[in-house]
Formats: sequence, structure tokens, C-alpha cells
Amino acid sequence: MNQLATLLSGSCVEGQGFSQNFNPSYHQGGLLGHTGIDVNCGWGTPIASLTSGLVYSTYPINQPASDGYTAVFVITETPLETFEMSYGHVSEVDCQIGQHVKVGDVIAKEGNYGAVYVGNRLITLAEQAIGNHEGHHRHYQKRPVTKVKFTDETKRYFQTAQGLYIDPDGNYYEIYDYENGFNGCVDWSAPLFPCDLQQGMTGYDVFLLQKALAFEVGFSPYDCIGIFGQKTAAAVMALQKKHGISPTAPRVGPLTRAYLNQAYSQLV
Repeated sequence: MNQLATLLSGSCVEGQGFSQNFNPSYHQGGLLGHTGIDVNCGWGTPIASLTSGLVYSTYPINQPASDGYTAVFVITETPLETFEMSYGHVSEVDCQIGQHVKVGDVIAKEGNYGAVYVGNRLITLAEQAIGNHEGHHRHYQKRPVTKVKFTDETKRYFQTAQGLYIDPDGNYYEIYDYENGFNGCVDWSAPLFPCDLQQGMTGYDVFLLQKALAFEVGFSPYDCIGIFGQKTAAAVMALQKKHGISPTAPRVGPLTRAYLNQAYSQLV
């Protein structure tokens, strides 16, 4: 059972899914659709972290974002990924910046702060301020990044209220594909490898494949650039041979994807 199914196995109800368009704000902001997954468990109910990681930024009620948005932001590192998992529209923040949290730790409580709609009606900040709880839910959002030592003004990086986020080792966090139509966010409820891959393809799926090949068969980390070329094809065949996937072929088909998705999870 994945994390979303676990959430929905109790009294919680899924609202707007990833990439859906239930209100007009996404098109107005130049997006293809919703950047995360909304879940309604009840006003003020605890929000547990879906991942282990570092709380690097928060927007509490007394210091929200410019649009009134409240949230907790956690940086998580798995064998294949570094990403931000954020929890939005919270009514209370129950963690501290710099705190290391584990899966299941309560980090916030459900609210409706920020741009929240009921149908196509915006629940205004003034209504929220006087205790209108309509539209309450928690917004779960995943945004992959790469750690870099230097910034480029053409790229997007993690921000805090104090400016660009820099970790204790001097790393900045560059959003992997900010122009993907979802401000760099991805569907964390989908399999990590959702489709077949072959030579000539590019993108985040290929980048993750190459990271897995580096762990599995010694693929060079320097070649993890998100381009499926001949080296990647040869490494895929070595992976298939290692795990008895037959027939071996220079592509990632259903059997190879099944192995990768079993071995590597979306969230940890």
C-alpha cells in the first residue's frame, strides 16, 4: 500500500489530484494544473510527515507567504533523489526550522490558509481571518532538486524568508525542472518509473534510471545527466542480466520497470 492509499484508508478523503484543474488559479499562474495532491482529514487534524528529512523552511500563521499561504517544507534524500516535500494550508506548525523529522512525526495541523476554493469561489483571507474553515485540506507536494555549489540566475532554487537556502555544507538546491508546467513538482503517488524508457529519451525519469544504474551496476555518476545513450543502454542490459530479467534488451520495459519500482520508492 503506497502513502496515498494509506492516508485514504482511514477517514480522509482525496480532493484535487495532481495536474487536475478544479479552480482557475493554475491557468492564471501559467501552470498546466494542480502541483500536488489535496487530502481532507478534518480541520485541525494532525499532519504526519510522509518522509524523513530536514525542516528547512516554514510559513506559520503569524508569518505566512505573501498570499496568506501557510506550510511546512522538508528536504528529503533517498538513494536516488533529493526533493522537497511540502505540506500546505496548515492551521498550525508543530515543528521547527532545522529539525530532523521522521516518517510519521506530526509536523502541522490541517487548515485552509492561502488560496483555497470551494467550487470556484475563493475563500478570502479576510474570511479565513475571522474563522471561516471552508475548503480546509492539506496539500501534499513533491519537488525534486539537485544540490549545487554555485547559482545561475537563469535557474530556480529553494528559497526561505531570508533568501536563497544554503545548507551547512554550502549547497544550494536547484529545482530540477521548474518549467515542467507544475513549477518543478511531480506526482508523488505515481510509480517512480511510470513508463518504458529507451535510447534517445531525456528527462527526469532517465536521470533516476541512471542513478539506479550507478548503484546497481557501477554506471558512472558523471554520466547521470538524463540522456539515454549507448552507455545507459549497456548498463540497462547489465542490470537485467544481474537480476535475471529475460530477454535482455537495451531498453527499460515492463519487467525492468517492475524491478526498479519494487527496489526504489517514491518517498522514504
